[in-house]
Amino acid sequence: MHTTLQHFYLGDIHLEAERIATTPYFLSHAQAYMVASIGGVITPYGAEHLPGRMGGVWMHPLRVLHGWELHVAGEPLVAHTCHVHSQQVVQQYTLDTLVMTVTTHLVPNHTAVQVQITVTNTGVATWQGEVAAVLALDWHGCWYGGASDSCLHADIHGQEVWMQSAQPAQHGWGVLHWQGSGVWRPHPLGVCATIATTVAPHQVLEQTWSLVVSHSSMAHARQQLAHIGATFPLTPPQSDSVSGPQIICADAELGRAWQLAVHNLQILVADYPDIPPYMLAGIPEYPQLFGCDTTYSIPGMLAAGMASTAKSALLALGHYAQRACGRVPHEVTTNGRVFHPGNAQETPQYVVACWDYVAWSGDLSFAEHIYPLCVEGMSHQHGVVVGQQWPYGDGMVERHGMGPFKLDSVAYIYDALGALAQLADALNRPDEERHWRDCARALQERFEVAWWLPDEGLYADSLQRDGARQLDGHWTAVTPVYTGLASPDRQRIVYDRLQRDFVNQWGLVHTRQHEELVWTLPTGLLALTAFQQKDGAYGITLLKHIATTADHGSLGLLKELIPEGLCFVQLWSAALLAQGMVAGLCGVRPLAHRHTLQLSPTVPAAQGWITVQGLVMGAHLIDIDVSAQALRVHHQRGPQELCVQLPYVLAQVVASHTGSDCALGSAWQVAVGQTLAVQFGAAV
Repeated sequence: MHTTLQHFYLGDIHLEAERIATTPYFLSHAQAYMVASIGGVITPYGAEHLPGRMGGVWMHPLRVLHGWELHVAGEPLVAHTCHVHSQQVVQQYTLDTLVMTVTTHLVPNHTAVQVQITVTNTGVATWQGEVAAVLALDWHGCWYGGASDSCLHADIHGQEVWMQSAQPAQHGWGVLHWQGSGVWRPHPLGVCATIATTVAPHQVLEQTWSLVVSHSSMAHARQQLAHIGATFPLTPPQSDSVSGPQIICADAELGRAWQLAVHNLQILVADYPDIPPYMLAGIPEYPQLFGCDTTYSIPGMLAAGMASTAKSALLALGHYAQRACGRVPHEVTTNGRVFHPGNAQETPQYVVACWDYVAWSGDLSFAEHIYPLCVEGMSHQHGVVVGQQWPYGDGMVERHGMGPFKLDSVAYIYDALGALAQLADALNRPDEERHWRDCARALQERFEVAWWLPDEGLYADSLQRDGARQLDGHWTAVTPVYTGLASPDRQRIVYDRLQRDFVNQWGLVHTRQHEELVWTLPTGLLALTAFQQKDGAYGITLLKHIATTADHGSLGLLKELIPEGLCFVQLWSAALLAQGMVAGLCGVRPLAHRHTLQLSPTVPAAQGWITVQGLVMGAHLIDIDVSAQALRVHHQRGPQELCVQLPYVLAQVVASHTGSDCALGSAWQVAVGQTLAVQFGAAV
């Protein structure tokens, strides 16, 4: 089996490992992405949605290239080295005395892929043979896009191939352009062009091909081609460092985890013609717009400074919910068709995510717009809210054999009631705020009676119609603690039981004693729960387990399972890691509409310190330094003073602004340009 040495670069991070040649890499920008092998061999990716056809170059809702290879004597060459940068991939091949370097990038702000091939003869004799570039042109529509069969009509015109979608349901026009000495000719896989037949000693040949696609017209495709032609030859990769807030830690492993999380979030931003900007849920299987995947990820996106994409994704889900009487969908295809109308917990999770966005952004116009939709959506759970029934149907665990009423659905309904109260308060609707808080309190009281299993120290995973409690050992046991539905005295009981019996070396298992796979989602929720329980050391351990997936399989990408499995880059893996570091470890609780930052850090004494630079909260820009002994908040920018609130017990010794003393207490007003420094009385 062929192997390839993969390198991954991100800022000061350099990962290196030998991998089988069919290991995928992921190259993307908002309009397109590419899934190809590090060895440069055409490899079918995708097991469930479009089996074997989820890889290649996607310019949604079309896949326009299955893959491409370098061929010699009709056989593909395998790259011995693959360098993956944030903006381009460089692969290296050797054949006799030939050294070949292939540089691939997706042209920014264009639906175009560009490949440059450099061939050098390092020998003292002329090399003869034929090296060809073979492209598998295979246009397909997206999964459940209305037409997913091959839809390509192509004509070869010398150095260009003109392409058009042959199905009315899929709009697309494309031009494949060869810049070099050869021309395109037919090949069983699609088309090919000759790179070299005779290479003199020390001679260097350069050839480039570009594939440009338009969703509007052939004229637009040709216009793009003319524009990107000015970029030849390809420029060296720009900085691989991530933009947005930065985290620096005494623990270098945690600092690396932050960079990887933000990078993974940024490469999953999507902006396609038929749907507003959103986040791809997982590659290769789940590029769709998802309800729960998105809502779980909103806090992490906001912590990473991606408020505009978070808002767009929420508005997109809200658009579909508006057409479905408030019910938030589970899955929307990349050409905007609703595939799955949503599970029982999906709409409550959406309500919570909308509040998260308002709290981080201070966007009260968004709150005014979305609040009625959230109220309508929760009317689907009216019977649960008023105490007549429990939520029916699938929740996050989609497994047969459970009772019809699921634990996590109840937990997220409770969480949503609290979010509605917060939204009502932000909108100055005190009667509605009081109503939602009363509903939450009543639900919590009823829940404690109906779901608790005293002999197990857990809540039931599900209820039967007759109220019988059923325990299957699913990971959702963490949700009543994570959401605060569980009573304070029982939260610790459940948390301790989970730590004792539901985790292995990687994190929270899917189903105790039955499905020992560890997913990043449950493990991330357990990490956030650990921080809530002031168990910062264990929370950090779990976050590092998520981060370690970047060292397995395709380097630098955060997987769906720990240490590796299913999607090789997964949205909620990155988002929960980012949320865990900012909201969990640093204890950041924004209330941007009040120009207030609540902080309840959970940094263990052994952890040293952690610095967050450039945190965006509404119109405020903030730096935070935190350790077990001290806290420092610098207010870089903002429209007015920033109120910083701490739990009173933390601020026991010294609190001061830069240049002046400040009265001891739990809240301070920090003017723009000022710094608040607090010395804690004891380690957190």
